[in-house]
Amino acid sequence: IQLETSGRFQKVLEAMICETNELRALYVNEAVKGFGTDEMMLIDVIMTAGPEQMKDMIEKYKKHFLIPMKLRVDLDTSGKFQKVLD
Repeated sequence: IQLETSGRFQKVLEAMICETNELRALYVNEAVKGFGTDEMMLIDVIMTAGPEQMKDMIEKYKKHFLIPMKLRVDLDTSGKFQKVLD
């Protein structure tokens, strides 16, 4: 899907295929990749997840990316915002 599509159409197809926590893990990566951080996306994804969802999301993140999710978020955030997300 990622090779053949882009933009919003790609996001819709990914949302249809991925399970919720896997999709949340992909959104965390999207929020921290590149220049700048999408703080609103991080708040939406991380702060609305329950304990079990968070555990599963961390596991799903490990399957897709080399850097652990907590480290990746910590590298892109700082100060009080970082403490809230931790």
